[in-house]
Amino acid sequence: MGNQISPNPNPAGTTYSPGDGDFNAENFNNNGTLTNHYSATLTNNNGGMLKTDGMLENYGTLLNDGTLQIYSFGTLDNDKILWNSGRLENYGTLENYGAMFTNSCTLNNARTLNNYGPLLNNGPLLNNGMLNNQDDGLLNNVNTLTNNNGGTLNNDGTTDNSNTNLAERGFINNGTYQGTGKIIGSWTDCGTVKPGNSPGGMLVDGSYYKKGGSTEVELGGTYNGDGD
Repeated sequence: MGNQISPNPNPAGTTYSPGDGDFNAENFNNNGTLTNHYSATLTNNNGGMLKTDGMLENYGTLLNDGTLQIYSFGTLDNDKILWNSGRLENYGTLENYGAMFTNSCTLNNARTLNNYGPLLNNGPLLNNGMLNNQDDGLLNNVNTLTNNNGGTLNNDGTTDNSNTNLAERGFINNGTYQGTGKIIGSWTDCGTVKPGNSPGGMLVDGSYYKKGGSTEVELGGTYNGDGD
């Protein structure tokens, strides 16, 4: 059995490393650096609120059963496993180099989310900022991914929407979708589609429902986006 992380708040300029099995069960403010080391497990309990306006580094396992908030000057750097079964709200920067799972809960990105590894979405994922699925990134969506008006989804990797049980409601674009990556499965587009990052191509391996909005095309070469 671990201990409640402390001190609260964690002051700016201070690095704190919890022990294996430590947890948060209160309203905790991280203004410095909070580092979860290799092979350690840190849990934000149901009812706990962990707020970071500094740096939250996860090199082990971070379990969120409560509310995890990243403030405007904060960064969450996940290098191993982040399991979200509560509410994850990003108003700063979320960098996923490891594996991130959302389990029938909510991930709300209001600023910048950079995905370099596997991101499994099994709950509502709401993007109101910039969601970058990088070249080697896999965004595996089995629930609802909504790119809201004002949000941008830049997909240079693979977004797999084929296993959603919500058919075309699995990915809904009301903002801007761009990039040179691949979408597998069906999706509904009511926003703006901009193939490439300048001239370039994107591949849709499935059903594409264009129900509104616009498509912006730049002519530049013969690349077909890996299509036929």
